[in-house]
Amino acid sequence: MGFVTNSAILPVLVGEGGIILSDKLNHRSIIYGCSASGATVRIFEHNSMFSTIHLTISFGRTEEVLREEIAKGQPGTHKPWKKIIVVLEGIYSMEGELCKLPEIITVCKKYKAYTYLDEAHSIGVVGKTGRGVCEVLGVDTADVDVMMGSFTKSFGSCGGYIVGSKELIEYLKYTCPAHLYGTTISPPTAQQILSAIKVILGEDGSSRCMLNKFWLCTGAQKLTQIRENNNFFRPKLQKIGFKVLGDNDSTVIPIMIYNPGKIPAFSRECLRQNLSTICFYAV
Repeated sequence: MGFVTNSAILPVLVGEGGIILSDKLNHRSIIYGCSASGATVRIFEHNSMFSTIHLTISFGRTEEVLREEIAKGQPGTHKPWKKIIVVLEGIYSMEGELCKLPEIITVCKKYKAYTYLDEAHSIGVVGKTGRGVCEVLGVDTADVDVMMGSFTKSFGSCGGYIVGSKELIEYLKYTCPAHLYGTTISPPTAQQILSAIKVILGEDGSSRCMLNKFWLCTGAQKLTQIRENNNFFRPKLQKIGFKVLGDNDSTVIPIMIYNPGKIPAFSRECLRQNLSTICFYAV
C-alpha cells in the first residue's frame, strides 16, 4: 500500500549525513519514513516557498530552511550534506490543497536539492488525462526526481509505486527491503490496476450507467465530471454556511465541524442521506 511505500522508500533514498525537508502537513507515512531514515529532518511551513525578512511563524519557509541548512552543514562537523531531499504531497489528504509544485521545483533547482512528490491522492483523478498535479500545474515530470503513488485509491487495487530515472529504479530494486522481502503483486491485483488505467485513458470501450440510463463515458469525460462535481459542490457547501478547506479541482473536500460532539450525528445523517463521508477527530 502507499503507506508502506513511503515508509520503506525514504530510508533507502537518504540516510545519515543527508537531510530531508518535509512539509508540516505531510502524511503520517512520510513522517515514519523520515524518522526511519536516520537523516536530519527539518519541517517547513505548509505550502510556504520563499523566504522573508521577518517571520512570525514557528516553521520557516522552504527556501529559508534550505538556505540555512546548507550554510550550517551537518551537525557537529559542518560538512556539506551528502543529499538534500524536499518531500511534499500532490494533494494534501486532510486539507484538500494542491501543493505549490512549480515554486518548490524553482527552489530545489536553485539549491540543487532533490524533489520527492507523493501523488497518492492526486494521480488518476486530477488533470485533463488524470496524470496528477504535474498536469494540472503545467510542470514537466522530468523536473520531479521521485514520484510516488498508491494503487489503493484511484486504481481500486492494492500496492504502491515509485517513478524515477532508470538508475533510481535499478538502485531501489536491489536495496529496498519492501521490494526484496515483499511478495509479488498477485495477477488479479495487477489486472485491476491495468484495467483502471485503461478506464482513465478511455481505452476500455465500456459504458457507464447513471439513473438507469446508459451513456458512453470516456476516461476524459469521467475526469471532467469529477472536476465539475467538485467545483460545484464546494461553493454550494460554503454558500449554506459550512467552513470548507482546499482548492478548486481538488477531489478532497474537508468540512470543518469544530464541535467533536456533533461528528457522530453528522456522520449518521450523511449516511441516512446516502452521502459517503469520512469523519474523524483531529487534535
